[in-house]
Formats: sequence, structure tokens, C-alpha cells
Amino acid sequence: MKKRNESGKMAVTMWIRKDVIEKIDYFVEEGGFTRSRFVANVIEAAVHDLMILNNVGFMRMAKFYYDMRRFVKTKGEYLKGKMFFIVKMNE
Repeated sequence: MKKRNESGKMAVTMWIRKDVIEKIDYFVEEGGFTRSRFVANVIEAAVHDLMILNNVGFMRMAKFYYDMRRFVKTKGEYLKGKMFFIVKMNE
């Protein structure tokens, strides 16, 4: 595990598309932040929001939706040409 500095922070290396960096740099100039501080703030805010979404069950629902889309995409060739009916129960 990497060492933390005195403030409890760790260095992280990541690859980000150039067009995203250009957008980040715009906000950095407008806000007077360093790029590092800005990205750290954005990540911290996103993690906070994800924790809230996870607590209300949204993340589980989003994962289910993602899995269903992936299933349909991978099974698409098999499903082509087949007919499926949705049957409503208790009408």
C-alpha cells in the first residue's frame, strides 16, 4: 500500500482524455484552484453523492439496469427473429 503524507492524503495517478483535461483547466482558471485540488474536490463530491445513492438503493438499481442492457446486447443475435409476448396477469 502506498504511503500517506502527513495530511492523510495519497498520490494517485490516472489517465484522463485530453478534452476532459481542457474542460477541467477551464474550471481551474475560473475558480482559482490547482488542477489537483479541483479534481480531488470533484472526486470527493462524487463519492459523497454515490454513498447517498447507494444508501437509497439507486446503485443496485443502476447495476441491474446495466446488467440487463449488457445481457440484451450480448444475446441480441440469439433473440433476433424470435417473438416474445408480455402476458399481463390478473386482467
